[in-house]
Amino acid sequence: MRSATYALPVLRARFARLVGQQHVVVNPFADVTVRGGLASIAFDAAQAVDGREWKQVRALAAGSYAAWPDAVRIYLSIL
Repeated sequence: MRSATYALPVLRARFARLVGQQHVVVNPFADVTVRGGLASIAFDAAQAVDGREWKQVRALAAGSYAAWPDAVRIYLSIL
């Protein structure tokens, strides 16, 4: 149940972005709820990515690894 409670807001946000970019017309997860789920999930700072790690990811996406496929570099650049 906990993973569904976490996954649903992630899916909503991803599809909201796709709707905003006009890749899809409607967000299929907009009105879906998890029965018996928690109203909110506590943020676990131990699993967060710190500033140093984000810099590394952005450096990778900026072209430090130009041999990587374009799709991977584009995906990393939007993180």
